[in-house]
Parts: sequence; C-alpha cells; structure tokens
Amino acid sequence: MLDSLTGKTIAPGTGPDDGPIDERAATRIAGSDLLMAVGKGLFLVFLGYAIVDSLPLELLNPNWQLRFVARILSLGSIPLVGFACVHLAAILNPANVRMRQRLLSMRQWAMAAAIGFLLLIPLQGFATWKAYTEAKTSQRTLIQQANRRVAPLKRVIESATSTADLQQKLSQLEGGRLKLAPEDFSRPLADVKKAIFDNLARSQNLYADRIATSTAPTQIWGALQSAARTIVASIGFFIGFAAGAQFGSSPLTLQERISGWSQSPFGQRRRRPRRP
Repeated sequence: MLDSLTGKTIAPGTGPDDGPIDERAATRIAGSDLLMAVGKGLFLVFLGYAIVDSLPLELLNPNWQLRFVARILSLGSIPLVGFACVHLAAILNPANVRMRQRLLSMRQWAMAAAIGFLLLIPLQGFATWKAYTEAKTSQRTLIQQANRRVAPLKRVIESATSTADLQQKLSQLEGGRLKLAPEDFSRPLADVKKAIFDNLARSQNLYADRIATSTAPTQIWGALQSAARTIVASIGFFIGFAAGAQFGSSPLTLQERISGWSQSPFGQRRRRPRRP
C-alpha cells in the first residue's frame, strides 16, 4: 500500500497515520490545492466582471467597443495571476494527474487569451476611428440643421423695408418671440439689420464650438493616449499568456514558437550545419 502524500510503501496492517508524515510533502500538496482554488476563483471573478459589465451587448457601437477594450485591459491581470497560480499548483504537486490535465487545458485556453489581447489593438484603433468619424458626421448634421432653422429668419430680415415692417415679419415667425428693442425703431434699418446678423453669426459660432468639443484637440490627444496605453498593455498581457500557452499536444509554448520564427526571415528555424 502506498502513502498518498509520500508515495512510500506502508507496511501491511498499519495505517498511514501510524508512521511519520513527510511534512514537506503535505505542505506542498496543501499549497498546490490552495493555489488551484485561488486560480479558479480568479477566473470566475474575471468572467463575472467582464460579462456582467459588458451587458447589454452593443457589438457595433464604437463607444461600447472602447469601453469593452478598457474593461478587459483593466481586468487582464486577474486571469494572468490565475494562470500563474495553476502553473504553481501543478509544479508543487506534479504527481496529481488531474492538476496536470487542468494545466494542459489552461495552456490551450491561454493561446486564445494571448491572441485575444493582441486583437484588442486593432479593435481599439477601429473603434476610435469610427467614433471620430461618427462625431464629425453628427457635428455637420447639427450645424446644417441649425443653418436651416436660421435661414427663414435671415430671409425675413433681408426682405424688410422698414423697422416696423421688420418687427411685423419677426412677430409672424414661428413662436413670435423675436422682438426689436424700443431703441431700434429710432435707428436706421441698415444698422438694425447688421446688428441682428452679427448676433446670429455670433450665436452660430458659439453653437458650432459647443458641439465640436468631441473632436477638440484635447479629446484627440486623449484618444491617442488611450490607444498608446492599449498597445502597451495588450502586448504585455500577450507576452504573459504566450509564455505558457500551448497549442494542442505541442510541447512548445507560443513564446517559444515566436522565438523560433523570429530566427529566420522565412518563419522557419535555421538548421544547424551538420558536423563532418
């Protein structure tokens, strides 16, 4: 009979508690179990936050895509630490077949995680560009709508023949809230028209400036900073998962594969010359 902790043979008629227990082996097994439990818990935490916070799904919305990228990167260290915990658990208890199988499964999932983090870079770029173009299109639409609303007022002002005629036509516009000031009736019509046109132009410029805040230089600089953070963080998480990711039954990790490909411009390892 073999002791489950030490692997040593136990004499017939004695139990595993009758002999001395290898405390180191017991500590390693307890530690591996704890690390495996921590790893699984971290994976559940990551999935819970990533899935719940992403609802409702708006896959075609660039703003949702940007929030999704930021959310995954902010949570990326959680599954990476969990992946490391599973590795340490298998190292501390190499005789546990179930842990080795779980580690192999996690290594295969790590391949998808590594590639997924790398794909966040083009997703961030596409979503940023799409959000910017949509903001510019929305700005043009709002400005055009404002100009169409102002056009009837400009025609009324241009067609007025006197100050009294201008006041009458302004009162006939939709809403009838535009009125001349009492002192305007004593001023020349040309001066009154010029003052109204200047106020309209000033209001239109203020409105255009207000709706242009989404594409202001500060906003563009913020988007570039976010893109830079995404590139650095995505590459970092890719390297972390690639160090332990394996495809199928291949003994090589993704990082080792990339190192091998980088040794040759044709993506193949250089063969060492045979000795004569």
